[in-house]
Amino acid sequence: MSKAVNFGVESRRNEDQMRMVRRFVKKTKKSGIIELFKKRQRFISKSEKRKLKKLRRKRLAQEATRKYLDQFRN
Repeated sequence: MSKAVNFGVESRRNEDQMRMVRRFVKKTKKSGIIELFKKRQRFISKSEKRKLKKLRRKRLAQEATRKYLDQFRN
C-alpha cells in the first residue's frame, strides 16, 4: 500500500471558495492521487492491461519516429 497523503489548503486573503477548490484539485492531480483513484475505481483484466500497454508502446514508438524524422526536415 502507498503512504497516506493529507492535503490542506488554507484560504488566502480575499480568496473565494471556488479558487481554493481549484487549488486543492490541482495539488492532488500533481501528486497523482486523482489518477490512482480513477485507475482503482474499476477492475481491469490482464488482457485489457496488455492491450493498453501495447497501444501505449505503439503510440510512443510513433511519437519517437516522428521526432526523429523532424530533425531531418529542417
